[in-house]
Amino acid sequence: MKQSLTNLAEFFAKIPDVKTAEAVLPNIFTPSELVELEQRLRIFEMLNANMPQRKIASKLGVSIGTVSRGSRVLKYEASDYLKKQSWRGQSKLWPGSLL
Repeated sequence: MKQSLTNLAEFFAKIPDVKTAEAVLPNIFTPSELVELEQRLRIFEMLNANMPQRKIASKLGVSIGTVSRGSRVLKYEASDYLKKQSWRGQSKLWPGSLL
């Protein structure tokens, strides 16, 4: 698992720009996987902005369990990158941010 994670991280870290990433991601992930990944990142963004879990679930149209899982990840497992204070209140991460 560790080597697989390292291989994936190295691959994605080598993508040179957003335009290239936009071309590559749909070749690797299905449309539903891309939606799920974006939703997870939005959940982290909203949790970092101290938005209530029920409000997040409502805005994103996901279950409260999905949001609770994101909350647990941030609290106990997340990397410092996901916990960064610089995310708080910023909507630059997602141009159409729901914050």
